[in-house]
Amino acid sequence: MHQFVRWPEKWWQKPLVDFQGRPLPAELAILLIELKLSEKGVWINSRGLRSGASDLIRSTDPAKTYETVRISLPDYVGQAISDVLVAADVVRGCPDLVIWNDQTSSVRFVEVKCPHWDAPTPEQDIFLEVSNAKGFEGKIAEWEFQEQCNDR
Repeated sequence: MHQFVRWPEKWWQKPLVDFQGRPLPAELAILLIELKLSEKGVWINSRGLRSGASDLIRSTDPAKTYETVRISLPDYVGQAISDVLVAADVVRGCPDLVIWNDQTSSVRFVEVKCPHWDAPTPEQDIFLEVSNAKGFEGKIAEWEFQEQCNDR
């Protein structure tokens, strides 16, 4: 279980964690922890399956506090997601994080959950099961704020 210090600000009503002195959603902090040498990845955050957020930065726009840095998914990654959705017979359920390696064309999936208030949906469970059966690594990464750990 990943443990983080709570950042004092929120972003879109979402709590942020302190990751190496910078505010990030837990999903992006875990993405950075999960990335291996030669891998790239994104947080698929409700904007479709063609691109995802790779970072959160302070905005230069005074009306906004933060902005996401978005990158497009390579075609083979989009195809892997599509293949799993079709094989799983679901229209949603793609995990939060999609990670890939252009050198090996490998793809893996990570669903990020704080078990204190969140659990995988049935579609997410099916997606991960089918992705593993198709040879893609799929897993759930859990996290919590350090004060929640101290309450146990």
